[in-house]
Formats: sequence, structure tokens, C-alpha cells
Amino acid sequence: MASLLKKMLDAMPLKGAFGALTRPPTPQPPEAMTMGQLKSYVKGVYRTPPTYTAECNTVPAAGTPADQAALWSWKVSGDPARVEQITCRVRDAGFAPFTVLETLEWGYAPITIPLESESTSAGTAGTFVHEVLAVVKLKRKSDATGKVTETPAQVNLPLTADYHLVSFVTQEGYLKADDTEPLWPLESYHDPSLVHFFLYDVNPASGDVSAVRAPNGASQPLDSEEQEVEAMLGRCDEIMNAQPDDVRNAFEELFKDNLWVEPTAKPTPNKKVGQTGDLTFPPVRILVACSLTVCRERNDFVPGSFATIARFFPHVLVVATADLVRVEAGVHFKRPGSNVHTTHMMDSDDDEMLPEIGGLLVSDSNVNGMPVSNSTGKPCPVWASLFNYYVVDPIRDPNVGTRLLPVVLSSHTADPRGDGDPRDDKTPTVNRDCSDVGTATVPVFGPFFVFVRKPANEHHVHKNVRRTCLPAPA
Repeated sequence: MASLLKKMLDAMPLKGAFGALTRPPTPQPPEAMTMGQLKSYVKGVYRTPPTYTAECNTVPAAGTPADQAALWSWKVSGDPARVEQITCRVRDAGFAPFTVLETLEWGYAPITIPLESESTSAGTAGTFVHEVLAVVKLKRKSDATGKVTETPAQVNLPLTADYHLVSFVTQEGYLKADDTEPLWPLESYHDPSLVHFFLYDVNPASGDVSAVRAPNGASQPLDSEEQEVEAMLGRCDEIMNAQPDDVRNAFEELFKDNLWVEPTAKPTPNKKVGQTGDLTFPPVRILVACSLTVCRERNDFVPGSFATIARFFPHVLVVATADLVRVEAGVHFKRPGSNVHTTHMMDSDDDEMLPEIGGLLVSDSNVNGMPVSNSTGKPCPVWASLFNYYVVDPIRDPNVGTRLLPVVLSSHTADPRGDGDPRDDKTPTVNRDCSDVGTATVPVFGPFFVFVRKPANEHHVHKNVRRTCLPAPA
């Protein structure tokens, strides 16, 4: 058995709270965190979905270092699948607040992707619902042979208060740059961020889903597992009760529960050798974390480090005690049609913040991307060196519009284009040219069919048709 609470540290807000000790200039390992120190990075622990507003009311002074300038505000109103009024202060507009998203929701929408032979079809997306879809392997016993077989079955995991386990609001989080970190390798400084946790048990025979939580206000005695959940939540409450001089080690105090079973665990028979009987398989336990992490400015996004970007990460993390066939989850957000502050202009003479908000679809090149070189043979710091393909303002693009565009593809079948790298969606590629910028003075490179290779049974980013535009040599 392992600690469920420790498993929750993979969610970005908690990862940042426990990583705060690694912040320069005097970094310490996260394992050295005391309860008193952790209290300064965890702003709230909630057993029910909270009503909370993170407000950035103080306007940073001009020249405030990027890692010290708080920028973000957001609001939740008791719905664990929704965040509202997400705003960010913009340095080049005098730190005026701009609406980034009006609403952000976690869930999924059923998606149908057409075959390549049906290239005229746009594909379909169903209604977005506040659920996560998981496909689990149910155990079925044949009446004829008694053999246990596995059958994939879809289960829906509601993101509602009935399945909510605990929520955290964190502040002043930090993640160091770490190429070995599988989820969060980039350095980041965090403003107040949010994570909701949901916990489910799936019956391995029927596929029925039940919530794992301590009953609120239960009058009857708790069973052993409910007592374990209650004890874990009680230790979470201890974070908020800790005093600044509390030197108890947070790792030793918090991660005492045995609510998690690693996927390698095997069922144990209830009969002795020579006897017959049934194997009892434990429920498939699934942890879902829906988080919003808002970051302070960094200059490592734009090539050449000539601009600072304040990233934000809406995320759905799904972890299970057994292998899952597939998981479908996503975010649905609503943006304003134009900037709230239309009179503020950027400081640069060449750039200005226009009122209308457009969109940009890009796909990271991941590995083995095509570097664009200049006359010296060195790679140029341009978007073409970083992205697989791009579509400017995809919603208004007549060739895209509401089409579903696959970016991350599963590896199952051979690619018909002759590359040999397997993919299974058979959808049309995204064709993008540079006619809008002209070809007389701007050379065009491409199109290219390039596939990023990764080990079998993993996902890869597919490089669709792309024509790369560069300024003409002087």
C-alpha cells in the first residue's frame, strides 16, 4: 500500500507548494519542508468545493522583477468543475488587469474523427459535460471454461460535489527547471492556484462507480476505509492549524495513509492449494485532479528572450491503480471577444495591443524538429524552429473553422504516406501557406511531411503540412 496524499503531489499546484523550498537563492530539498513552512504556501484546504476569490489587488510597481510581480485573479463559486473571471495584469499596459478567460470548465466532449477516405467530413464533437471518461478492463469469467478475461468498458467519472474529496488553494509556489521531471520540467513561479481532487472506485466486474470519501455529518460509525479517509483529511487540516514555528517534518506528518494500491499489486486467492474458488479483484481506484496553475512572468517562451509571458496551466490529471485503456478529458473555456482595456498600448513602437482577440493554433515540434538556419549555419530563433504546424486564427479560417484538428495522435496502424510511423486517426492534414504575407520578398520553405518518432505504444506529435515563412535576406 502507498499514500494517496503523496500521489496528489503530482498535481501542479501542490507540486509547486512543496517545491517552494527549492527556490533560489538558498534552495533546499522539498523533503526538508516543515509544517510551519508549508502553511505559508497552502492558503486553504477544503473538504467541500470552495467559494473563493483570488484577488490581485496590489498593482506592482514599475520595474518589479518578474518573479515578484503578482498578476493573476480568479473566482470559484462552489462548482468544482468551473472557474470564472480569470484576469491577468499586463506589464506593458501599466499592470492593468485584462480578462484572459470569462469561464474555464473541466470535463470532456465525445469526439468522432473521420477516416482519411472521408476527408470531406469535419468530424463531430458532442456536448461538453463535467465528467472524465475512462475505459477500464472489466474482469469477466466464462461460464463454460471458468477462465477470467478482460473486457474494455467505458465508465464516466462525474466532477461533482458527490465525488469531491478535497481541494487546495496554494500560493507562492515554485518549480525548478528539471529535465528529468516527467510532468513539469519548466521553471515557474506561481500566483495563488487551485486544485480539486476526486476519488472513485470502479467495480472490476460490473463497472459501477462509487465515491471514496468520508461522509459529511454521518451519524453511523465509519467503516475502516472511511476512517482512513477521515484521518488523511484530518492531517490536511493540520496544515492550516500549523504555526510558523512548527518544525514537524511535513512529509513525515502527512503521508501516513494507505489508501493507494500500486498497479503492480496482484489479487490473492481465498483458497488453499488443491481447493477451487474465485479470485477477488480489488476495485480500480481512480484519482482525478482538476487544477488551474497561474504563473508569473518568464522570458523563456519567446525565442531570443525579448518578451515576458505569464503562462497559465488548466490541467486534468488522472491516476489509477490498474492500467486504463483510454482516458478522455479536457477543458472548455470562454474568452472575451475583445480586450477590456482598449486604450492601453504596448510600449514598443512596433507592437500594439489591438482590441480584437484572435486565436492561434500551434503544435510543438517535441523532438527532431526542423531547425531553420541562417547564413552562418546556426539555428534561427523563429517559430518555425519550434512548431510542427500553425494555424493563425483557426476559428475564422475558412479551411478550419469548426473542424476537429488532431494534434496528438495514437500509435497503432501504419501511416499510408509511406513514412512507416504508425498512426490511427487517418484524418486530413492541416494545409497552411504564406499567401497572406506574399512570396516576392519572403522565401517559402516546404511543404514538409515529418513525423516525430517515439517508442511504440506511446503518443507522438504529428507534423502536418507546413510552409515556413522567413524574412528575405537583406
